[in-house]
Amino acid sequence: MKKILAVYDGTKYSEHTTRYALEMAKADKAMVLGVFIHDMRYSNMAYGYAWDMPYIDYSAIDEAQEEDKKKISLNIELFKRACTEQGVQHKIHLDKGVPVQEILRESAFADVLIIDSHISFFSFREKNISPFLKDVLADAHCPVLIIPNKYHYFDNLL
Repeated sequence: MKKILAVYDGTKYSEHTTRYALEMAKADKAMVLGVFIHDMRYSNMAYGYAWDMPYIDYSAIDEAQEEDKKKISLNIELFKRACTEQGVQHKIHLDKGVPVQEILRESAFADVLIIDSHISFFSFREKNISPFLKDVLADAHCPVLIIPNKYHYFDNLL
């Protein structure tokens, strides 16, 4: 393996995604590409109502984007620090747009994709696998490793 793709919701850091990616990278002397997805679809949902007429609340969009930028910067720093501490070669991509499309595009250049089982980019809590993950599994251009909510040590990967 040469390139491991670790996928993150840019605003929600997943420490166990990082741990799995780093363990695999150390075992195979691979590079980890941390892909932080910034879902921009919410910007179309900032509607308010004034006098029973819809309007776009641009100040709410700006506030949400500023808050997201801070979260994403912090999460990227956490990823960088973890990779540096473990001595793993790494790169970072910040992708903005429709999450499924961004991940599928990145997967074309990776040997394996690691993604958290709870990532969905929607606020719905699914009991089973989310429609988002189903789309990634169906269309990814490389093998996909969906990891559990907690890190479990592994000796080898088949």
